[in-house]
Amino acid sequence: MSFGKRAVVQPIVVAQVMDVPEGFPWVDDTHAAACNLAYGHLSRNLSSRVIVDGRVHAETYVAAAGVIAGFAAQKTILSQVRPLIGENIHVMRSAEGRHYMMGDILNNMLADATVLGHEKIWPLAAGASVQAGLSVTDMPDLKKCFEHIAANIGGANEGLPSTTAQPHAPFLFIAQVTWPVAEACFTGGIAPERPDDVSNTPQRWWSCIAAWNAVHVLNEVKSLLDHRTALTIMIEAAIYGSRLFEDDVRKNPFG
Repeated sequence: MSFGKRAVVQPIVVAQVMDVPEGFPWVDDTHAAACNLAYGHLSRNLSSRVIVDGRVHAETYVAAAGVIAGFAAQKTILSQVRPLIGENIHVMRSAEGRHYMMGDILNNMLADATVLGHEKIWPLAAGASVQAGLSVTDMPDLKKCFEHIAANIGGANEGLPSTTAQPHAPFLFIAQVTWPVAEACFTGGIAPERPDDVSNTPQRWWSCIAAWNAVHVLNEVKSLLDHRTALTIMIEAAIYGSRLFEDDVRKNPFG
């Protein structure tokens, strides 16, 4: 078993700009090359962080993609909108003393298909799942996914999906293990020697890149995990990830 063990160091796969297919929402942005590299690095390196007993653990893999997308969505919106506690952001405190963010601006970054839906995890992941064979009538109830995450904060099932199949660890632990990898992809830490015209990826695109990576992950696990389960775990992980405070995400998960 290797997931979560510090002693296991997986090799980094360095992507090239040309490795990434065209047609992403950032294609016309002046930072498109940086976005391409960030996506390429994330899509090539995340799976190696969720290996259990020598194999990629599908439930943990989709949870990792989801929680990264959720936290990235928070980083993107808070880089654009000043957070006003009690107005556009509300803070919930659990009995253990951990704090969580709530608010429509966070929810809309995940699920609002009417505004820039081609950049958000729910419209993209739901569409990919239907394309892969999930019946529209069998789609998870998004409202219930939000309610499940909120209802279990501070409880024994906090950070666990509502599905029978479970990831190898709770969402917070997965975020603590995998977010440093995602952040390195966004900021160039994986491949610091980049072309002169490739800068760091603007936070404006972090959410979108992570959401498109989530689609990539769903396509990778579609023969291993039923579509409804994969989509449910992913979106519930994203909802939870969008609630987390940065200090909690950056804590050492090994104590």
